[in-house]
Amino acid sequence: MRDIFGIYRGLAVLIALSALALIVARHLLFPFFKKIAQKSKNKFDDLLLKYRTVERAVHLVPAIIFYVLLPHVLPKESILFQLLFTFNNIYFIVISFLIFDSFLHACASHILSKSHKQGLPIQGVRQALFLVGLLFCTILVISQLTGKSPVILLSGLGALATVFMLIFRDSILGFTAGVQIASLDLVRTGDWI
Repeated sequence: MRDIFGIYRGLAVLIALSALALIVARHLLFPFFKKIAQKSKNKFDDLLLKYRTVERAVHLVPAIIFYVLLPHVLPKESILFQLLFTFNNIYFIVISFLIFDSFLHACASHILSKSHKQGLPIQGVRQALFLVGLLFCTILVISQLTGKSPVILLSGLGALATVFMLIFRDSILGFTAGVQIASLDLVRTGDWI
């Protein structure tokens, strides 16, 4: 009976420590980066703040602490350990994807702010990268939930991707042609087509 209370007490301390780490990171690290970004001449760090990249990255701190300390609190064979470990991994994956998404927004805004990059299809490229990241995140989350390797899920998606390539062939070719025309600057205002 004492052992069970010790485990739950250790788990309560771990949860409190993770929450405290989030509060400290939110109130110390985030304002520290904000001050540095405001003092710098570079505009990209301001975009990282605008699109909440740093604010989302702060949420990785408690997930890392939970990941490191959970094996010291619960035995690895217990169901509660497996459940909390899986939940923490999913949380880490989702937060990483949200950081990736806000970083893509910041990069797209930074590139579009340059006058010589105005004609490029940056938003289309950003959306394509977003979809790839979303697919990758979904595969990792399903992998965590099922306990299977992501490689097995990817091999099953290979056949599905072949079918989608056949169905959306014209759309993919049009998108690729648009990206090449815009990136190589093949067509300009005033050209005869």
